[in-house]
Amino acid sequence: MGRNVVRWYAFCAGELHIPLFENRPNENDLCYGCGGQRKMHGIGKGYVSKEEADRGLAKSEPLSNPDSKLPISTL
Repeated sequence: MGRNVVRWYAFCAGELHIPLFENRPNENDLCYGCGGQRKMHGIGKGYVSKEEADRGLAKSEPLSNPDSKLPISTL
């Protein structure tokens, strides 16, 4: 099972998470990962896993190609 679900995403200013949306978000939309309204930037469209789509948060930046693997972590 790869990252093959299309979702809109944005980067939340000042936070280390990537909220996902079914429709294109506005830069001033509410970011539920923060618990408050934060300015978002880097809005784009990409592929995520079904688990990420169901959670509404991506583990890493959504991919441009379906079924690609997550990058290897250096942690």
